[in-house]
Order: sequence, then C-alpha cells, then structure tokens
Amino acid sequence: MPDGYVRGMPRVTPRVGGGGVTPPDRIWTPPGGEIIQDEFDDASIDPAWTRVDKSSSTYVTWTEAGGVMSQFHTSSASAGGAMHALMRPLPGGTTFPVTVEIYSHGTILRNANYLMMGACFSDGLSLSGTNQLVTMPYCNSSSELSMYMDLRSGNGYGVDVQEVAGGLYGHMMIGLYQQLQWTATNTFVYRWSSDGVNWLSAGSATAQACTPTHVGIWGSNWAGAYATQLGFEYFRVYASDDPAGDVDTL
Repeated sequence: MPDGYVRGMPRVTPRVGGGGVTPPDRIWTPPGGEIIQDEFDDASIDPAWTRVDKSSSTYVTWTEAGGVMSQFHTSSASAGGAMHALMRPLPGGTTFPVTVEIYSHGTILRNANYLMMGACFSDGLSLSGTNQLVTMPYCNSSSELSMYMDLRSGNGYGVDVQEVAGGLYGHMMIGLYQQLQWTATNTFVYRWSSDGVNWLSAGSATAQACTPTHVGIWGSNWAGAYATQLGFEYFRVYASDDPAGDVDTL
C-alpha cells in the first residue's frame, strides 16, 4: 500500500545491516480514549507496575525489552496454581465502562498442562480478601493445537478460580489480542481477536462482587514443573466498553 500501512499497522522495515526485519512499535492503535497506556518500549519497567505472586516470586522473571514485556517461569512448580501478575492502579474515581486490551503470546512444551496468560481486574493487591476477574485462554495436552477462551472469577490471585462464562475452543494462535471489559456492576465481558480489529465474544457474566481498583497482566504454568515463556506487546486501558475502531463479530 502506498501509505506504508496495513490495517493501521506500519509495514515492517529491514534492519540496518540485514538480518531480518524491525517490527512496528504499535500493532494496532484505536483512536482516543486511553486512560492508561504502556507500549513496553521503555528502558526499564514503569514503577507504576506492582508484582503480585501467589507463590514464590523466585520462579518468575519479568523483563521489558524491545517493545515486549516478557515473563519467564522456570521449570519449578508454583504451589497452588499460582498467578504471577503485574498490576497497576486505575485512575482515582474510575468506574465502568472500562476496557483493558492486550496483545499476548507464549510458548510451552507440547503435552504439558497448562499455558495461561491474560488480562486482570482486581479490587486490591493482597493475596487474601481480594477478588479478581481474569481472561484465561489456555491450552493443554488433550486439546493439542486448540486453545480454550475462558472468563473466570476468583480471589487471592489463584488460577484455581471459577469459570463464570464458558468460552469456546479455537485454533491456537501465535499471537492473541484480548479485551477484558467491565461493563456494569459486577459484570464483565471477554473478547478476543487475531487481528486486533474484528472481535469475537468469548462470554460475559455477572460475577462475584468485584469493583476494580487495579488492572494488569498475568501468566501461569498451573503449578506444573515446566518452563513457560510469555510476551505482552502492549497494554492499554480505555474509558469505554467498545474502544473506537473495533468491530464486533458474532
């Protein structure tokens, strides 16, 4: 295309000296409405992020480099199906509708249960007495190259949480766009996409009492003794339940 853009994304450009391409900084940029934005292209992790680890944080390393926030989980098992999250506060007085949008990808050994990653709303940072709503796409050995899109609620930052909206199976993608929307009191919607423009609903639910004060990203290996590698390429929060530029597909 003459303007150098494809569906809002700059074309890739050759690296100086050869050896591949340089990816664009922003995968997809809906216009306006952002109240939080992190493109993960800083020299260090923004101090607004707070780590929350249900089990030992020694298993997990977070790294920000090259426009990606990555999580590496060693092959040690995290007791109790722990979430390992990065959370940050919503601006004071924020209420619904609010949408968090991420682009994520991950790897795990084949036939290992489970690879999990997603977005999270929470009403606090404590490992006790707090409630979370999370998007939980996961793959397992029985579904092989499929991924299940799940919306779940729980507390104490554990992945052993309640399914509140049964999603659907889809072919696993190298990269996955996800939106978690707080649309009304205790009501949340999960949407996902392969291109960041056209969205599929994976379920909505009136869940346990949760008035979010924090929002973030998380990953887990479901307490398995195997390594996982996750990457998040951007994090954006919108003061709306349908960010401009999105197209709903039923």
